[in-house]
Amino acid sequence: MGKRSDSEFNYNPLVITNITGDNMVYSIAFKTRDKEYYKLTFYNVIDIRSSIENVNLDRNYDVKKGSVSDISIIEDSEIIEGFKGGTFEFIQGTSNLKHYYITDYTDTVVDVIEDIYPTSKKPIIEKIKLEDDISVLKNELQQLRWWKDNENISAIQEELDELRAYKSKREQEDKKAREDELKDNSFGF
Repeated sequence: MGKRSDSEFNYNPLVITNITGDNMVYSIAFKTRDKEYYKLTFYNVIDIRSSIENVNLDRNYDVKKGSVSDISIIEDSEIIEGFKGGTFEFIQGTSNLKHYYITDYTDTVVDVIEDIYPTSKKPIIEKIKLEDDISVLKNELQQLRWWKDNENISAIQEELDELRAYKSKREQEDKKAREDELKDNSFGF
């Protein structure tokens, strides 16, 4: 069973609002009780797991919520132990892996396994504005507005009609070509 200890980030997220990333770089945005927003970015993520379950707190770690920071480190991590014997261990070894454990007051749990190899960029935390945190939602809203616009829908409908007409024309041409080929190769039968 792993043991939680404080990480270098002494923040207690009230609500994790967004998890984004790809290609080993992931950011976790959260709101604190002081109504401030922060983004914690990891630059060499090997594994990330997110869940919403209170049992995760009791099942995997030997200390209760509140006794350490809600952005903590898991020592003797079962997840890292799971990497032993696998391909990753033979390539880089598990001794450079660090298990960050991030939770909020709504029982969201994010486990981040990061490679802390000496050449890796260290995780950073930065204060952000609420607008930065919800920029993804704003982009989605713009997409919905675009679809609602009748002009855009009619333009798409026109393109579909053109594609259908072209497909029909091609099918007719292909049918005629097959008939001509059969006629040419039928030897009058």
